[in-house]
Amino acid sequence: MFRPAFLAVTLVTAGCASAGLALAANSPASDHPRAQAPTPPTGTLQMVLRPQSFNFVDSPPTRSGDGPPSPGDASITGYRVFDASGAKRLGRAQFVCVATDRRGQHEQCTGTIALPAGQIATQGNADNVAIVGGTGAYAGARGTATGHDHPHSVDVTIHFLP
Repeated sequence: MFRPAFLAVTLVTAGCASAGLALAANSPASDHPRAQAPTPPTGTLQMVLRPQSFNFVDSPPTRSGDGPPSPGDASITGYRVFDASGAKRLGRAQFVCVATDRRGQHEQCTGTIALPAGQIATQGNADNVAIVGGTGAYAGARGTATGHDHPHSVDVTIHFLP
């Protein structure tokens, strides 16, 4: 589905939790009305991914020639994200996949799709992709992603769970 290495994710950032706790501790609760949690997205979202960059990290034992990756080898792929028609650029995506077997047939991937309204976090392998969260308009997102490969792009449909 997402070959050569669609899924992977640059790991999500850690915030300044201590600063946030310090501010909360110094402010009376009445000064901060409780914010309404955003509603997670539902339905589907379609997009086209076009490869922008690809790097391969060959961890020991190094492979010979064009052999399969060995456990621990990683592919890091960057994509430009377009709307479903492929005409309008929407954002970017990054994925990191790590080989988990000696024949190069299995991998574990994480990824982030950055769009104007927020980011979508993914986890899985190239054939089974889970939506595991997000930020902004995609906060609380969960679901699956499917893709259809073309020579120079991947058509992706994200299916958000209600």
